[in-house]
Amino acid sequence: MKNLEIAKILYEIADMLEVQGVEFKPRAYRRAARSIEDLNDDIALVMERGDKIPGVGEAIAKKIDEILKTGKLKYFEDLKKEMPFDMESMVAVEGLGAKTAYRLYKELGIVTLDDLEKAARAGWRASARPRRRGYCWGSSRSKGPENECCSGTLWCFPKT
Repeated sequence: MKNLEIAKILYEIADMLEVQGVEFKPRAYRRAARSIEDLNDDIALVMERGDKIPGVGEAIAKKIDEILKTGKLKYFEDLKKEMPFDMESMVAVEGLGAKTAYRLYKELGIVTLDDLEKAARAGWRASARPRRRGYCWGSSRSKGPENECCSGTLWCFPKT
């Protein structure tokens, strides 16, 4: 398994933990993923030699070892099963991160990409942050009910 594949798994674990509200572990998994991405050697060789990887603690090193030996990680599979929505495919959408995907699930009940497409076709649009006096709609530069620019927002609202 290549360095980037393992780093991707660690990033996904970080996203899932973050959505679950875990405080410090997401940062540790992201740090480990970055360290693995930056390695010049293949992760399997580094682990085989017993070299310490900067930013990778003992617990994450054991998980990496499990991935290298079995090709999968039970902890990762368990986390995916705990997610109430299809986070993997949702975050594959450009501009849609883990937190936004979770908010779409919580606020609109969007679980899959099909649900997201149906919501978009039904007239729901996304914007970046709620304004003090109402939500924005239309294009990213449209004006909301209080004549405020809605550029860069992230909340969903009904199209009018």
